[in-house]
Amino acid sequence: MVFVNLIMSCIIYCLYYDDASFAKAQRYQEIYPEIVKLLKLGNISVYFEGQVFPLLFERIDEWKNKKYVGIIGGSNFAQKCGALWDFDKVATSFADSVDVIGFYPAPWNAPLYFQSCVYHPYFGEIWCHALGTQLGFTHEQIIDPQIPFFASNYWMARPSWLLRYIEFYELVKNILQSSPNNISQMLHSDSNYQGCLPKEDLIRISGKPYYTHHPFIMERMPCFFFHTKGAKIIILCLPSHVELLASKELFERVL
Repeated sequence: MVFVNLIMSCIIYCLYYDDASFAKAQRYQEIYPEIVKLLKLGNISVYFEGQVFPLLFERIDEWKNKKYVGIIGGSNFAQKCGALWDFDKVATSFADSVDVIGFYPAPWNAPLYFQSCVYHPYFGEIWCHALGTQLGFTHEQIIDPQIPFFASNYWMARPSWLLRYIEFYELVKNILQSSPNNISQMLHSDSNYQGCLPKEDLIRISGKPYYTHHPFIMERMPCFFFHTKGAKIIILCLPSHVELLASKELFERVL
């Protein structure tokens, strides 16, 4: 009976867009039927996985009483992480000590702000506009080298923290969508990310034949928000916490 209660203490939403990603997402649900719920994002927006937060709020009754609620991408979560985490073990291991659990493939040692500026040409200007000019955070908070990094919106959080982040997400998204022309042009410029989507798909999403800055600003917002607001955060990445991994056999089933 204790085992059943522990399994039901968290819920993971596995995101998918189409038939191909649905088929992959189903593999996670087959392995963790009591934990994983499939969630279709519909038409991809410029925020990619980041568009999930309003959908999560609509489903608040499903997760508001859980110990943790999380999101992963069904098409590439295990592949990106280089492993499959046992969500039951993860949730029960940190239930008394951690507010947010991030997933990342390897230790990230570079400061989030400065490394992001290297990868994405206008990251700094957009980041500082939204958080500093519009929301009033200090320069020290905005570029804090201690901000952790867990990418692609793959993380778990206590429901109370997720609720707070959803509100923050909507606030920042509205700021970005009503940006002055110079910031808007930066947002819609080439982020220099070499992803897997063909130009035709990217044009359908944003009107541009490249990845814009939108998803890379917003996927880092949880890192900033949780850190700045004082959440207790741990990032799971190899080679640490191997005792929380699922078996190699299960890992290979979701690839």
